[in-house]
Amino acid sequence: MAFGRRRSRSRTLLALALVVAAGLALQTARTLPGSDVAGTVLYATALVLLIAALLPRLGATGSAALGTAVALAVEFAQLTPLPGVVVERIPSARLVLGSAFDPIDVLGLIAGGIAAWLLVRALDHPSRRAATPSP
Repeated sequence: MAFGRRRSRSRTLLALALVVAAGLALQTARTLPGSDVAGTVLYATALVLLIAALLPRLGATGSAALGTAVALAVEFAQLTPLPGVVVERIPSARLVLGSAFDPIDVLGLIAGGIAAWLLVRALDHPSRRAATPSP
């Protein structure tokens, strides 16, 4: 069982790396319509994948619930001055903490959590057809 969990974790980490790369690439196109929402979806997806990799026993549902809750907590924290204070001292923290509350981001975070839930489920249960050699 540990071997299967390790394989699942490595697939999850690979997916996480790809999502983070996509999010960083998206930073170069921040002026395009929809790029902000896409970045928000990728942020939530990355957070869920990180939790799934660190805490594989949570499973897809637990990872998605915790990751989405943390992402929403960060978004709602933007209603306070705390993220602004941190970003003022560490400008790159803006990528994690954001800069201003946006109700549309709440929907993007939920969409990202759902997308990540589906992805983690797929990573945890790869197609049996792929493992079966064809005649």
